[in-house]
Amino acid sequence: MDENKPEIHATDTGLEGFTKREHDAGHVIFWMLIVGITFFFAGLIYTIADLIMPTGKTSLFLLFPMGLKIIIVGAFMFGFFMLFVMFTVMYKRGTDALTKAIFSAEKMYRQVKTSSGARIVTAGLMISIFVIAAGIFLGIFQTAGHTGFMAFLESITIGETLLTIATLYLVFVTLAIMFMWLWSQGTMFFQKRFFSKE
Repeated sequence: MDENKPEIHATDTGLEGFTKREHDAGHVIFWMLIVGITFFFAGLIYTIADLIMPTGKTSLFLLFPMGLKIIIVGAFMFGFFMLFVMFTVMYKRGTDALTKAIFSAEKMYRQVKTSSGARIVTAGLMISIFVIAAGIFLGIFQTAGHTGFMAFLESITIGETLLTIATLYLVFVTLAIMFMWLWSQGTMFFQKRFFSKE
């Protein structure tokens, strides 16, 4: 048995041809997305509440009768429980879909046996894209200025702050997914186009 060949756990993962590492990565990415989506909706609800009543929400809640307080808390608990049920239903299909979408090409190039040259070219291009993206972000930050950025954070409400953080988090997770997908797809592309011996 080749020690360098990744071990396939079809019975453990339920996905034929994918490794346990790839399947575990699908699980982690799924829950990272779920956390981001949950915080995004929490920030959205808080932002709507801020628009309706910018200040005094806690004081107003404390003035409500006990029955109304229990109803409000119960409504939030019901909404959270429904989200939990929805995420649980999506869990199996979601993790499998992410694993297939991200690692399908990697599964293929295990069978094709890609050359190190194709991987080096793909890695070089991905690093270049990352450096360009980092430069664009740094340029935007420098244009706005540190004081301008801090002034922006101080000017927004708590709900808008949560919404901004959740959005940036989801962008980061999406970019991570795209980079993993590009690594697999790019390696196969360069292998077939430039390094294939056929």
